[in-house]
Amino acid sequence: MRFFKTIALAGLLSLAPMGYAQANSDAQIQADVQHSLNNKRFSNVQVAVHNGEVILSGTVSLYSTKEDADRKAHHRKGVQSVRNVIEVAGGGGGEMNNDAALRAKLSKGLAYDRVGYGTTAFNNIE
Repeated sequence: MRFFKTIALAGLLSLAPMGYAQANSDAQIQADVQHSLNNKRFSNVQVAVHNGEVILSGTVSLYSTKEDADRKAHHRKGVQSVRNVIEVAGGGGGEMNNDAALRAKLSKGLAYDRVGYGTTAFNNIE
């Protein structure tokens, strides 16, 4: 009789909704990704997980930090995919707050770009 109760219990557990197991797994993945982003650079990054998909949001100051967060999230166990919607806010130094200032600085730097020596012409980019 005990054998049949065990089999019946196992059968009932197999019919349990998969949503609970997925939610538990999502919570574990979220905690793991959050732990991997435990650094001052990622202080404004939020992590959400739905069915194994990690959603990264928030702001960072450098594009390389956004890439690092993406890479760290991809390498966590159980992650199916990563949607990285982190925005790069910039350094906040004030010198590059508009497109015109950025264009002027890039134009100046690129105008003096010299490639090659001797017979090779230099780049004159405008």
